[in-house]
Order: sequence, then C-alpha cells, then structure tokens
Amino acid sequence: MASGVSAMLCCLKLSRLGSGSSPTTSPNPLYSPLPSVRSRQKPFSKQKSLAVPRDLIRLLKILPGSAPSIVECELVVVRLDKAPPYEALSYVWGNPELLDYVVCNGQRKSVTTNLGIALKHLRLRDETRLIWVDALCINQEDVNERSSQIKLMRDIYTQTWRVVVWLGEDPDGKAEGAISLLEMAAGECSRQLQLPIDEIALKDLLKIPVIVPSYESLVEASLGQMSSRLTEEIERNIGAAAWLCSHSWFERIWVVQEVAFAPAVMHIGAKEIPWKTVAVAANWLLMQRITSQVGHWRLFIQVKDMFLVDDAVGDTYVNLLGRVAPLRATDPRDKLFAVLGLSRPPDRFNPDFQPDYSKTVIEVYTAFARRMAVTDMPRFGNALAEFYWLDPDPYVVSEDQFPSWVPRWDRRQMTSGHIIAPRDWNVSGVTKPIVDNVFSPSLLAMRGFRVSPTRLVHHGLHKEDLNVYTIKRMWEGINRCKEEGDLPTLDEQNLDDRFVQTITVSSVVGPTGEKDGHWGAKEFRDYLDSIKKGVSGQYESILPEDKTPAQLLSLAAVKKTFFILEDGQIGLGPNATEPEDIACVFYGHRMPYILRPVEDGKFLFLGPCYIHGIMYGEAMKGLSTGKYQEEWLQLY
Repeated sequence: MASGVSAMLCCLKLSRLGSGSSPTTSPNPLYSPLPSVRSRQKPFSKQKSLAVPRDLIRLLKILPGSAPSIVECELVVVRLDKAPPYEALSYVWGNPELLDYVVCNGQRKSVTTNLGIALKHLRLRDETRLIWVDALCINQEDVNERSSQIKLMRDIYTQTWRVVVWLGEDPDGKAEGAISLLEMAAGECSRQLQLPIDEIALKDLLKIPVIVPSYESLVEASLGQMSSRLTEEIERNIGAAAWLCSHSWFERIWVVQEVAFAPAVMHIGAKEIPWKTVAVAANWLLMQRITSQVGHWRLFIQVKDMFLVDDAVGDTYVNLLGRVAPLRATDPRDKLFAVLGLSRPPDRFNPDFQPDYSKTVIEVYTAFARRMAVTDMPRFGNALAEFYWLDPDPYVVSEDQFPSWVPRWDRRQMTSGHIIAPRDWNVSGVTKPIVDNVFSPSLLAMRGFRVSPTRLVHHGLHKEDLNVYTIKRMWEGINRCKEEGDLPTLDEQNLDDRFVQTITVSSVVGPTGEKDGHWGAKEFRDYLDSIKKGVSGQYESILPEDKTPAQLLSLAAVKKTFFILEDGQIGLGPNATEPEDIACVFYGHRMPYILRPVEDGKFLFLGPCYIHGIMYGEAMKGLSTGKYQEEWLQLY
C-alpha cells in the first residue's frame, strides 16, 4: 500500500520526526484555540467575524512506524488556502464505546477502534503522511469550533489531492474477488459508453439499454448478452461484490460530500479500488438486472443512491435533502448539516441554514422548515408532498414536541419496494402560496380551503406484504357498504374505474390513453374480477396470466389509507388517516393534504393525499361556485 503513494508523499517534503517516544502528560491541552487571522469578508461588510477563524484547519501528521507499535502523530495548524498537499480520510466512526488510542502531540488520545485500525493501515514505514481526519483535526468538545469547521468541509475535501476511504479489514479474503468483478463490470460499462470510467456521469448511464425480461429468465437473459469471462466472473464473485457494498460506510450521510469533490480510493484490508469504479459497476449491474435474482439488490441500491447525490452537486438544498433521505446520521442534525456543502451557492451561504450545534434537533429542523416555507414555498410544498408521500408512514404521534408540519428527515429510511412517486399534479392550479409568518415558532399558517371531512377509511393497506388480494377484499367491502346504504353520498358513476385509478394513483392508463403494452384500468379491473375464493377459503386468481403487473401497480397503495369523503369523493392518503380528518388544498401546492382538527382551530399535518378527479386543479372551480370557502389553516 505504501508504494502506491510514496511518490506523491515524497514531494510533500515533510520533516522526518522520530518515533518510539512514550506518551507524556503535557501542561498544554491537545487543542489550543486556533490563532486569529483576518476574516474572509467583503470590504464594508456588516457580517461579524466568527469566533473561530474560518480559514484555519488542523492536519494530522502520521509519523513513520509499523505494527505492533502505537500510532504516533502530530497536529499542525495551517491556513486552508496555503495548506501543503494532504489526503483526507473518509470512514465510519464506529461504536463510540469501543476505543483504541494513539499518541498525538506526545499525549494519549482516545479514538474509536475503527479509526485506530484505519490509522495503523495508513501509517507508512519510512514516510510521514499528512492527512485530515475529522475526529482528531476538529476539537469535538468545542461546539463553536465544530459549527465553524463544518462550514469548511466542502473546501477541505475540495483542496485535498486525494480522499482515502477506509471500509475496514478483510478477514475472509473477499476483497480481491469483489474488486475483480467490480473492475470488470465498470470496464464493460466504459466499453459500452465509449467513455473513461472517471468521466461517466448519471446521464451517461441512462443511455445503456435496461434488461427487462420476464422474472423467471431474468439472470439468464442478462448473462446471455455478456462475454463468457464476465459471466464467469459474475457467477463467481457477485456475492463478494455485494459484501463489499454492504459496509456501513455506504449508509452514512457525511461520506457523500467527502467523495464528491476530489478523487477517492477505497481501501479494504490491503486492497484498494477507486470509488468511481465501484459506483459505475454497481449501477451497471443493477441496470443489467443481475442483482435482482441473487438477492443483493438493496446493497447495490445503497451505492446507487450515493452516486445519484454525487451527480446532483449544486442542486437546491431541499432537493438534495430528498435525495439523501435514506442515508443515516448519528446526530440527527447532520441530516441537514451534511448536505449544505453540496447545495447551490445561494443555499450554501444562506445565514439561516448554517450549522449550529448549540441548537437542539427540534430547533434546527423547525427553523429550516419555517425558513423554506416563508421564502421558497413552492419548493417546500414539493418537499412536503414528496417526503410524506414516498415514506410509508412518516407521521408518528410522539411526545417530542416536533411540529407536525416539520418533515422528520431523521426518520426517513429506504423503503422496502417500489413506491410510485408524485406526478405532474397541480391541485391548486395557477395560484401562488400564501404564508402568514405567525409569531409562534411551532405554528405555520397557510391560505387555502377545506375540501371535505373523511367519512369512511380502510386501513387494510398498511401491511408490508400488501398484495392485490388485499385490494380485492377492500373493493368487496365498499360494495357491501354501498348495497347497505352506508354511503349515500358516494358517486357510483364509473365507480369501478375510479377505484382502480385511485388505488394505483392513476398509474393505470384510462380508456383513451396509449398503453404501450402496459396494463390499463380495464386490465387491472378484469384481474380484480378474476379473483375468487378457492375451496380453502383463500383468494386466488382464476386467470392463468402472470399477476406481476397487478402487484406492481398495487404497490402505490403500500402503507396508505383508502378513504371516502363526506361529499362522495374517493382518495388514497396517509396511513394515520381516521374518520373526521379533513382534506384540504393549500394555494401554490401540488397535492391536497389530510389534516386532523385539534384545539383552538389548529390542525395536525398528517401528509399529502390523492383525491381522484381534483389533482389537476378541478377543485379550484369550487371556490368560484361557493362550494369551498377560503380560509387560514394553522398547522400545529
């Protein structure tokens, strides 16, 4: 490993310092306050100088040595814009209760076991190594310094000549096989696109034809189009490649920024592979449908999610938050702070979005949500719609005092299955959002109108193993209520077609639409009609055709509630929906929402919903006819 970097490290001309000294007790603390320098601000700017200068960082000089001796190192303070060439370490901290230690500036310093192992692997026998490591180069006990240095993360990882990603050790010797397959897969992708691996972007990957055979012949059809050598490599090492991608590093939110701005190489044991090679290979294997059959789909999806974010550097803050939602953070505040450096300049330098670890999680989340609601409601409305709609059940009643309208970015994880995303709906037409910046920090008041309270709700869709038979039972229950007169306001015209459109959130094609080989409303309805109870009392289809299309279409209803409003309209909404909740429309928003009345005319925000027949602005006509009344709706 040392030979691969020795040439670069020689040019650093770092002073060679002796090793072998024992830790001592120093009268000086390990972290002295960073010296004052002039703040980087425009002339005549009213901006106050920061307590901790923004252009100073510490670097870690790892002294030469070899196992089993303790790692010795020194912290050196440098100006970021004048720093000598250095590497930056990207890793997972690991269990904070499992500790190792190093000797830093002559003092014993505790580090997590994972970091201790990484430093031992990265230490060179005959050369010093200059590297930036967050756990050691930032005084983690100084809240002001943490907040200030976090703002420099983008600059730190942009200026480094290389990022070293530490995945961990290789106890079973799987890394060699994994790297062999990933390099071969990335090479095949490069050959198909006629582009070097380092230059392949997301838009390029979309040019590769996606293999979509029937499920039974999935892998056979994919492998049949590849060379025998690549086929053998996949069969031999696909498990090892999935093991490499299963490392917790791929789940952490901070690492996205760490590999976005400089070349990155991944170390696992004594082996290494470029990050871009892993990203391209994982995406290519997914597109070839190789991983679906062998059960490694989710692991490669983790890598794909990181690559999607990496490709979106410079996007809006709100959009990036949606992209990183499946990733994890030990500190919930980092679900917001870790993304800021990736965003476009107006968001990145917005004083209201700057990291501040002196604030609680609730204060950070609420302040950000309110700022977006007041200054950029269209994007905030889109975020509410997509975040709450795509999450199976984001609304959780709790006693942690979070306002219900503040998205819980800390609770969003990867969903289990395909979730159909919101479309080009625009329930409020051409209206503009109207927000009242009320004094209370927990309230958000928006202008809009109530559509109708919910009358009947069906929670049968909440199960993880939802299948089309569940929808069949629901349809039979609605018909029984209709026959017994329990739904006097229900509009029965084309009810079966409207039900199918609702349960699939218009994913099926109507009678006049172009189906292009996909199921339409009639096909889905015919399949429901074919489901009968067998002799065992269980539902089963009497049609011989594959039920996969019906299953895929019904996934839109996973973790949703089917409801019928008092005015007879039908819809699909949050799992928490109950009778007497109300459906409403806010001006300037894409989707209607479900609210729950509480005391003093306030409402809990449950999430967006689909109401058949109003998703393209039809409900706005009710304002002019007097059917609906405009009002302020206060969310609590």
